[in-house]
Amino acid sequence: MFDPATGAVTGTIPLTNPTDMSMTPDGSKVYVLHGSGSASVTVIDVATMLATSTIAIGGGTPTGGLAVSPDGSMVFVNPDLFSNISVINTVTDGVMGSVSAGSLTDRVVFAVDGLSALLWGITTLNWIDLLGAPTGSLDLAYVILVLLMF
Repeated sequence: MFDPATGAVTGTIPLTNPTDMSMTPDGSKVYVLHGSGSASVTVIDVATMLATSTIAIGGGTPTGGLAVSPDGSMVFVNPDLFSNISVINTVTDGVMGSVSAGSLTDRVVFAVDGLSALLWGITTLNWIDLLGAPTGSLDLAYVILVLLMF
């Protein structure tokens, strides 16, 4: 951690093999994708600078990414090139479901309005439409996945 005003390091949080991280819009939590052999996400409370939980995601050695939704309600985690996207509820910090991402995707980014997400990788671009998903949950019947091959 560091103070952006001074650039001084204010503390450190030991993590094993971090590969990506994202902060909630309100700045209260940081989600860190890490692991060695099996992916997991560590949740860090920014106010206390302590890891509050570790969420097992599965998948292989992490090469993918994660992103917090613009409203801060969920985190999409893409642990590796061949796994589904795990969806974390940021209130409970538990996995609430998964979304098929196709193969060879490794990064995820939400649209500013939070109604869709893009997943991309070596040869694919996936679009997930979250419009119509009930607030506070991800009903996978409402998720539409469009796969575009280059």
